[in-house]
Amino acid sequence: FASITGGKAGVTIGDFCGMSSQSKIFATSDDFVNGYLVGPCVPQSFRNIIEKSVVLTKHCHIGSHSLILPGSFFAQGACLGPMSLNMGRKLQEWSYYFGNPAKKIYDIDHQQILKLEKEFLC
Repeated sequence: FASITGGKAGVTIGDFCGMSSQSKIFATSDDFVNGYLVGPCVPQSFRNIIEKSVVLTKHCHIGSHSLILPGSFFAQGACLGPMSLNMGRKLQEWSYYFGNPAKKIYDIDHQQILKLEKEFLC
């Protein structure tokens, strides 16, 4: 029950990444705040569609019921906790984010993760 809406900008998902149930990634979205009409039934000339790529590099995870908006970038090992919102920001390497809007909560101890990856790939 996860959803990826890439549009023309696209979504890139690296190795060992995951999305939990009900999580959503949008690389395209209507502009809701700058005086445009919204919705798929409205002609393009009345809408302002935001299209920015979304990138999850490697070892990135998205928790259940979380939302990723256009322009989001997950550096290696960046994780977004459940019911969290990333509004097009860059998430730092090996960091855990949580909340609405998402804020960095702690650093992830990644030495074991990289060790297991190496074992898995051998």
